[in-house]
Amino acid sequence: MKRFLLGVVVLAGILCGARGQSDRVQVIKGPDERFKVDILVVVAHPDDEGGVTPYLARAIYDEHKRVAVVYTTRGGSGGNDYAREHGPALADIREQEARQACAKLGITNVWFLDGQDTASQNVLNSLANWGHGQSLEEMVRIVRLTRPEIIITWMPAIFIGENHGDHQAAGVLATEAFDLADDSTLVKRSPRRHERESLASEQSEVREGAQRMNRIDRLTANILLLHGGRRTTSEIARRFEVSKRTLFRDSAALGEMGVPIVTEAGVHGGYTLMPDYSQLRSS
Repeated sequence: MKRFLLGVVVLAGILCGARGQSDRVQVIKGPDERFKVDILVVVAHPDDEGGVTPYLARAIYDEHKRVAVVYTTRGGSGGNDYAREHGPALADIREQEARQACAKLGITNVWFLDGQDTASQNVLNSLANWGHGQSLEEMVRIVRLTRPEIIITWMPAIFIGENHGDHQAAGVLATEAFDLADDSTLVKRSPRRHERESLASEQSEVREGAQRMNRIDRLTANILLLHGGRRTTSEIARRFEVSKRTLFRDSAALGEMGVPIVTEAGVHGGYTLMPDYSQLRSS
């Protein structure tokens, strides 16, 4: 009986203490200064930040500014002239290289969004492949967390000599996040399972349609390019922003369509059209 009464007294004490704590005014913690920065760089691919590295170096070393970097993709669709890695393996390497490069400048706050590296000149294709809404939510969260004085990013539209869809999309996200970061009605939410599945299905359809359209355009442009003479593999890969493996598949597809492409193997290999085919098409 005594043990029972003692247990009741202890439980009552715990409940009273908990109630007293719940009645207290809850103090909301202020911003975390570990993530506050002066400059936030928002770019599409690892190594894109190289365009502003001299300015960042001066800001960091001479003006003692704090800098953070956001990469909207991991760059898995780029070419690789130095090794055999492509796709996800190449993306892993490029992420490591980007983090190491930022660390050399003293930049430790580095974020990678889940955007898919898209070889396109259409900003809408890039935003669709990235999942525009989800990427924007993440971008808003980072802007609120870092509270930068300056945001450096790409132009959110085609500019002289610059028309990469991913670059434009990074500028769009940065601009939209800047406008929405102070909007208290925008709260990140976790979609329900059926919403996530529906969204993933829609994004998959958009990606497949964009890839089919891009490939047809690329095959046509490749034929027109080769009408001008021989082109090296690296030259074509850079022009269309695809990997050499993709070019191999494209040449095979053109061969099946009856386009007589001559493939030259080796370090300096390339592609050319048979002369008879070029003359026939010209006539």
